[in-house]
Amino acid sequence: MENNKNTATGESDGKIKNCLFIQHCFSNYATISYAEWIAMTTNVARCQGGQVSLHKLSALHERYSVEETGVKIKQALNNMNPATCLYIKHSLNFKGCPAGGCSVKVPCGLALSRNLNQLD
Repeated sequence: MENNKNTATGESDGKIKNCLFIQHCFSNYATISYAEWIAMTTNVARCQGGQVSLHKLSALHERYSVEETGVKIKQALNNMNPATCLYIKHSLNFKGCPAGGCSVKVPCGLALSRNLNQLD
């Protein structure tokens, strides 16, 4: 089976509602670091509707550019793997993940999970 890291395989809403790191990025878009934005982008862009969500979020930033954001999204899809939970916790020093983890290796994996408690 071919592993295509660019395939949109799940709804972005599921991931956004279930990943505490993604929630953090969306809630704090004005203050997250570039490294956090990239980590979020490498995951959200891979989901159905994710690129639109990224443009909507990025449009809230004062330096938003449709073209530049599109280029960054394409780079994230074509040149990067999704940022892993380990990278997010250890390299980005994100402390919001559940103590026991959430059963996936990358946040975009939550978009595929069928047994998640949805946040309303």
